[in-house]
Amino acid sequence: MDLSMAADNRSSSEKAVKESFMNGLQVFETLYRFPKPIIARINGPCLGGGVGLVFTTDIRIAYQDAYFALTEVKRGIIPAIISQYVVPELGPQKAREYMLTGRRANVREISNCLSYVANSIDELDDQVVSYANMLLESAPGAMTDIKRLISIIQSGGDTNSAIRIREVVQKSYLNMMQSEEAAYGIMAFVSKRPADWSSFVEENNKSKL
Repeated sequence: MDLSMAADNRSSSEKAVKESFMNGLQVFETLYRFPKPIIARINGPCLGGGVGLVFTTDIRIAYQDAYFALTEVKRGIIPAIISQYVVPELGPQKAREYMLTGRRANVREISNCLSYVANSIDELDDQVVSYANMLLESAPGAMTDIKRLISIIQSGGDTNSAIRIREVVQKSYLNMMQSEEAAYGIMAFVSKRPADWSSFVEENNKSKL
């Protein structure tokens, strides 16, 4: 999400916000549902939507100095779209911790969600090539079927459940993008200053008196 652009469009109509949601969702769904295997080469920080991009991939190879942070909460927004890819792998407790605090998690901390942690950039590149070569030895049709099978199993095989999750994600996104908190947090970002949430709550309460 381009927060600078979001600041210009914070008064957009619900239709425009829904279009924004669908455009964003399409990016992640295209990667997540892609029939061929995708390798993530992670050589630096993954923040917000960048974390979501990594979690749509099949094989993740990270440099040891890389880190991950779901910083949306600091700007009064939530990782709505990417939650459906991140939460199932992190688990509910870790997802709550990372999303509520926005703190950095190093590669060792989330190593269970990674395929390999490299100690140097050369090793990172070598491992990307190594995994690519392994995939070249795998039958393309079988790999497509494997990805589809795992996706079905993960969703419990229930199409209705997947639809309900998508509806909740969309509603959360719409509420977020039209909230006063998001407007305040995004403007603070554009102004290159930290959001003072105590002052925001105090002023908001005064306006309601």
